[in-house]
Amino acid sequence: MASFDERLAELRIEKKKTHQDMADLLGITRQAYGNYESGKREPDFKTLSIMADYFGVISDYILGKSDYRTPEELAAKWNEVAGKSSNNEGERNSGHLRAYQGGGDDWTEEEKAAADAYVEMLRKRKKDQLEKHKK
Repeated sequence: MASFDERLAELRIEKKKTHQDMADLLGITRQAYGNYESGKREPDFKTLSIMADYFGVISDYILGKSDYRTPEELAAKWNEVAGKSSNNEGERNSGHLRAYQGGGDDWTEEEKAAADAYVEMLRKRKKDQLEKHKK
């Protein structure tokens, strides 16, 4: 996955904006914005939130922690993962009831799919980190 500075530059270029355009949006200097893209500085939560809203992506995408840009893309992946977890709807539902603390019998299918996708993303992140440390 890309790093924060790479993702930020990618998103800015896609929108055809300059460093100055972004600095104006964020209420900072052009140099301060340039420091984000060069990896010399990281935004605070409020600035990150403004960026995510402006680009129409989730903050984890900008941070380089997810390859899914939007909640919809993430939900689609979650639905795909949930669909592969079992072909039998009853088995799939009972798995959720066992897997999530506090039950899950009142969860919607979307909530179950979202939980599955989140767990899958955490597993992938852990696997990636383990592989990175092996090198």
